[in-house]
Amino acid sequence: PGVGRLHGAKGSGAGSGPAADARPTAPVAGGAAAVTVGSAAAAPASPGRSNSSTGRSTSSNSSNSSNSSISSTSSTMDESKSNSNSNAPPSANAVPQHVSGLWIGQAVPDASLADVPVNPIRWSATLTRPDVFPGAPSFFGAGYFDDAADVENSPVLFYTLRGVWDPEQGTVEFDKVYETEKISSDFAIKYEGRVDLATPDGQPTVTGSWTNAVMGTFGTFAARLEEA
Repeated sequence: PGVGRLHGAKGSGAGSGPAADARPTAPVAGGAAAVTVGSAAAAPASPGRSNSSTGRSTSSNSSNSSNSSISSTSSTMDESKSNSNSNAPPSANAVPQHVSGLWIGQAVPDASLADVPVNPIRWSATLTRPDVFPGAPSFFGAGYFDDAADVENSPVLFYTLRGVWDPEQGTVEFDKVYETEKISSDFAIKYEGRVDLATPDGQPTVTGSWTNAVMGTFGTFAARLEEA
């Protein structure tokens, strides 16, 4: 693997430190380019599985053969209802107070930027409901990589994430800022996208676009919250 690069910086090489996720990835549509998120695509949750991160759970069908037709009809109706509302913002009662953990994915440059490498995503980040935590940032997190090539004698670089999540609209906007005096605070990567809490495998995802105004680079990104 090559050496790590600042997100959106031009030059060959991709992160080889802890930011790089070597496990298989599952494709997710991300706009101008295909983006991958997390580990291999998981099968739909098994009956009765609960997801503590999103507050969603799946209910098992009755094993009683006499109720099989009723269960089948109910499942079909539930699936139809779920599909018809898949693009609708979740109600406040359906949104957990916070969604926290390790998010893994990729930030992919636009196809026109051949000299900009893919930037791996490995964020420790939290989404919080503004009505539950007033005054607190509704999106915040951090990360680092230990093979930086852009700052002399500084292979380890930390960065923070801070922004706004709108649970009602399902949108998110945030900045990624490198926490070192050796990099100008103007060198901030801006992200805009959507948060999906109702995915087939029950694990939330965030997808959208990114822009590095200083370098004049841009692209798409996607990340998936890993299972606890």
